[in-house]
Amino acid sequence: MVQQAGDDRSLQETEILEEVPLILDKRRDAGLEGLVGGLDAVIINGERDRLLPATSELLRYTGHICDEAFSDPSASTFILSCAGSASLILRSRNRGYNPFERFNTAPVAGTLPNTRLETLVFTTPNIREYTAIQKERGVAFLTDTPVKLRHGLFIQTLPSQFTGNSLGFVEWHGDDHRSYLPASGITKEPLLPKPSFGYQTSISVLDHAATRVRAQERNAAILEFLSLTNYHYDFAVYVKSLN
Repeated sequence: MVQQAGDDRSLQETEILEEVPLILDKRRDAGLEGLVGGLDAVIINGERDRLLPATSELLRYTGHICDEAFSDPSASTFILSCAGSASLILRSRNRGYNPFERFNTAPVAGTLPNTRLETLVFTTPNIREYTAIQKERGVAFLTDTPVKLRHGLFIQTLPSQFTGNSLGFVEWHGDDHRSYLPASGITKEPLLPKPSFGYQTSISVLDHAATRVRAQERNAAILEFLSLTNYHYDFAVYVKSLN
């Protein structure tokens, strides 16, 4: 019997509604509830010769300002912030292994192998506890231990096989100062200026993040995300042209 698209959609939704409570129970039993907060930043990596124009473009078309710039042995970085919003972290690797490059193999993406929205970064009140629990559950991270920042600690997972994105986690030490500058980093001056256009007053905060998945891996990607964060599954919206 050949299933119609509507049947596939209904089956997929039924399956995830059955799986979500199981994932949330496992998350709670592992002691992860309360260990992940809201979105703190998104990390966008770009080609070395395009980092500056890409950052300038985002300064022009968002409400964010450049409040930090630095370099370290691995990358050059600009931090764009906006009151009440997750930050935009624009970076370009100086050298070394790029774990995201294997996801940029499509004809267009392949021409810019280092350009990608790579990481969604969430706050955590206890990064060492979070990391230890997730390692026990088989989650792999890009570093063995959290990286020391000027005002906190940071760690991120390996890229997801479903989304090609990594999830990062940052523990801030103190409420007044929050800097992604690593211990090995060197600050850059002067900071990039904010161009002035009238429409910028109508631009507010970064209010959501989206990622693209294959239809057959949609449920697995959602369940993986739930197991790594403290989010809950609400509902699905099906758009025919995107299915």
